Amino acid sequence: GFGSKLSRRWAAALPRLRTEYDDATRTTRNTVAGVVGIIDSVFGTTQVRKALFSPDNVAVWKFGDFVFTPEALVAFAAQKKRGIVGSPKEPHQTKHKKARTPAEARQR
Repeated sequence: GFGSKLSRRWAAALPRLRTEYDDATRTTRNTVAGVVGIIDSVFGTTQVRKALFSPDNVAVWKFGDFVFTPEALVAFAAQKKRGIVGSPKEPHQTKHKKARTPAEARQR
């Protein structure tokens, strides 16, 4: 999922990725949500995350001690479904409706 443009961005970001990884807690560095957070914080978009965390890349890459395994793919999919991973800047995120008060519910 990495073309030449994205590969150049990744290479240019490696020093910052290393710093963010080194500064993170051990738990953060070894969890899907933690690695996603590091990657998203460095790139500011989800383009890299989407390329890395695709099913085609299972067992193809690692980030420090984190290895993108089939289990990591399942965890990523579950977290994505629950809305745990993702940048608040994402325009396509689901907007939750405000809960209605009992009075509003009776008016319907």
